[in-house]
Amino acid sequence: HNPHVTATRNGTSITFEWNANPSANGRPIDSVRVTGAVTSSATSGSQTIDFGYSQTREITVTVTDSAGQRVSKSASARTVDPPPPSANVRNSGQSAAGQPNCKTGNCYFLQLNYANFPGGDYHVSCHDEDSAPGGFAGRTYRLRTEGSERLGCYYGFAGHKVRLHISGPGVDMWTDWWTWQQ
Repeated sequence: HNPHVTATRNGTSITFEWNANPSANGRPIDSVRVTGAVTSSATSGSQTIDFGYSQTREITVTVTDSAGQRVSKSASARTVDPPPPSANVRNSGQSAAGQPNCKTGNCYFLQLNYANFPGGDYHVSCHDEDSAPGGFAGRTYRLRTEGSERLGCYYGFAGHKVRLHISGPGVDMWTDWWTWQQ
């Protein structure tokens, strides 16, 4: 009989379980060797390890009985993939009064809210329904995995729609259109 071996995914972790007792074929077990993601010589055991996203790991349990007969069994699992990047644009609430082209004095800086981003430098451009393909403003920002960033662009036309284009390490996306609220 082969040893009992399982690998069970739980998010970014994998639980490896093994039990060599059923593999003795009536003969005493001489040795048990667990190799791969777990190293052990225990006859049975369970170990949970966090590997992060998108990782496949395997263990192999090799049992040798007193007659020198050897049987092996392996089990593997893959951790979950990371959630996709997400982002939206909102009014930061910080006034841009006195900035060029803020004639009404009723302008506010845009805010990027984001999650599940690979950390790094991103170019963020600000767009409204009438802006040219490159948007009405844009520059590079250093973003972490998640957070909020008050942008350098500002807007002041209530009821009009704005959105952002974000490009950087592994990300090239548009936010949904958002109807500007003062």
